[in-house]
Amino acid sequence: MSPKAFNHFGRKMLGLGAVALSLTVAACGSSSTAGGTTTTPATVAPATCTVTTSDLSLGAGGTSAATAASISGSKTLKIDGSTALAPLFQSAQAAFDKANGTTTTITPNGSGTGLKDVASGAVDIGMSDVFASEKAVTGLTDNQVGVVIFSLVVSSDLQGKVTNLTSQQIKDIYAGNTTNWSQVGGPSEPITVIVRTAGSGTRATFDRYVIGDPATKNDQPVTALSADKTGDVVTAVTGHPGSIAYVGTSFVLNEAQKSALNPICIDGNKPTQTDVNAGKYQFWSFEHAYTKTGGPAETAGSAAQAFLTYVKGTDFQSMDLPRLGFLTVTSIPAAVATTHQVK
Repeated sequence: MSPKAFNHFGRKMLGLGAVALSLTVAACGSSSTAGGTTTTPATVAPATCTVTTSDLSLGAGGTSAATAASISGSKTLKIDGSTALAPLFQSAQAAFDKANGTTTTITPNGSGTGLKDVASGAVDIGMSDVFASEKAVTGLTDNQVGVVIFSLVVSSDLQGKVTNLTSQQIKDIYAGNTTNWSQVGGPSEPITVIVRTAGSGTRATFDRYVIGDPATKNDQPVTALSADKTGDVVTAVTGHPGSIAYVGTSFVLNEAQKSALNPICIDGNKPTQTDVNAGKYQFWSFEHAYTKTGGPAETAGSAAQAFLTYVKGTDFQSMDLPRLGFLTVTSIPAAVATTHQVK
């Protein structure tokens, strides 16, 4: 893991293998009053909701086979952006390149970067968890290829001890007002908050639908660890007891990560298709594959168009999406979908 995987806050260093994490130690969880400084308590959420990885499974699914497309232009395809969407596109890449003799490069570097790069023409497709308008990027065509459910996760030492948090408790934790798990009904253990960097679509989704603050003003305590990619979040959670973070459920379902990431409920609701479709669970987003409007990637016979045709096709949608923990766009009821249409 590169030392650049995490942003640095202050001067105190924590070791995580070859990864350097830094943070500033500051007084959190306090508010000024006429009589001095007091700690703001958080209401304890009853542990009435638990969620396991088996709850998140969408079925076995499968791996679809791509067929050769009529590609008349370059057979080199560049894609970057969302780390949450990357596993889906990386799965498609192998079959697509094998069938078409193409060379597809996929770089998971965050939704903000993906949107900027596709707008500038640096890549053919920009992956994003958020609408381009949320990042003030224009001139793009939106191809919605799936739906990702995100989950709050806690470290393995908290498994069975912290299973459910209220929205207010989460806000207090990420604002730095709640700093110990005992304040929310857990063990007496300091809370290590892990966030994504500012360009992350996952973070933008968390801010909008969990924190309720799209301006990202109260979502990062000064002691937080900041990770560039979802994979870095997994590493940080593994290396820091008492930690809390957020990731796409596809990462929770990954066999190699199941023991490290323990999903929890929000307000007694689970990060599952059932609770999403009932309008109870809000932490999810449409997955977008943006192309530059009128650009080469939108030309008939381009590798980008062939790739998107494969990804949006019936076989890939019905087999690969559930296998990797994604929902289809059409599986979301219209009334629920409307709540997440950001223009």
